[in-house]
Amino acid sequence: ATVFRRLGLRNVSIETKKRSLAQALRFRQDYRCATALQITNPNHTNLNVHPSILQRYVSSRSFSADTIVNPESFPSNVVFEDASVLAPEAVENDVIVDQKWYADRMPEGPAVLPVYSLFNPDLEPENEIELNEKVWKADVRIDIIHRVVRWQRAKQRQGTHKQKTISERSGTGKKPHPQKGTGRARQGTLRAPHMRGGGRVHGKIPRDYSFKLPKKVRRYGLRSTLTAKYLEKNLIVVDDMLPSAKEIKEATENNTVPIKTKTVQNFLKKHNWHDDSVFFVDDEKNDFLRVATNNLKRDVRVMEQVGVNVYDLLKVKRLVISKKALRSLEERLVRETGKYICRREGKFQTTITEEQILKWEENARIMREKVEAR
Repeated sequence: ATVFRRLGLRNVSIETKKRSLAQALRFRQDYRCATALQITNPNHTNLNVHPSILQRYVSSRSFSADTIVNPESFPSNVVFEDASVLAPEAVENDVIVDQKWYADRMPEGPAVLPVYSLFNPDLEPENEIELNEKVWKADVRIDIIHRVVRWQRAKQRQGTHKQKTISERSGTGKKPHPQKGTGRARQGTLRAPHMRGGGRVHGKIPRDYSFKLPKKVRRYGLRSTLTAKYLEKNLIVVDDMLPSAKEIKEATENNTVPIKTKTVQNFLKKHNWHDDSVFFVDDEKNDFLRVATNNLKRDVRVMEQVGVNVYDLLKVKRLVISKKALRSLEERLVRETGKYICRREGKFQTTITEEQILKWEENARIMREKVEAR
């Protein structure tokens, strides 16, 4: 009875309890443990229970990890086939990924990756490329990534919703019926909120959902996301994603496409990426690759490095980037913010020369003399 009460089944018959638990088992197909537990009712009839349902009972009793593994700590009407199913161990296909998970997998030394060929996937990589540690070995801050995703999704909202108030509703302004004598409740208008077809109180109006987010936070979120892809081993670097000018010319003359869909499919098959979503990033707009990936029956996205963002990276599992796009992306994310801004000239400079500093100091001295003279 204690077990059923902990499971939220109170003041019901045994048959109802059995049907409720069986229904929960029938609709919960996401079994994370191969071995089921059994609960016996007062009539000593065994009843299979999903481990997650009994886990609610375990968590409500505040048992420790050692107690969970020990079957003797449970009531006598709880029978275990395998007590290890409640042990606090991570499941291989359902690992709880957090900041500590990424920090433990941060490699020591420089980050180096082999460079593959997109058009000849059978060739072994001959060259390697060293990644910038400020971009690909940054701290994975899940809170920063969450802030950037909220900022991106808020900017995507149109905010064109509109609900009419009582003054905006069309209709007569006549009083529905006399104030007294009808026995009905007094009414003053048919456009009132409680009337059918009436206005809405405090209804939605068009608004802008976007908000400002510092540029440093946006860059930090993108660096954290790229680092997560690198630590998850979901990053591949290719030498180039655009065929040579000769191949493009021959394809144009033969009225064919330079990049075949089979070429991209063989590349993904070589790396055992059968049904995974893939994100191709090139330095410039690549329409040839976009056309080649349109026929693939999976989520494949092609984008230039200028448009790489946190939200799109999180929605895909694999990332394929060219060498040129990788360097351009690193240059964009490592760029330091300058201390001084030349507003009059309309330029933003990240490095300030000594001549400019002397010029600004001289202008400041002249301004001080003018103030003193007044």
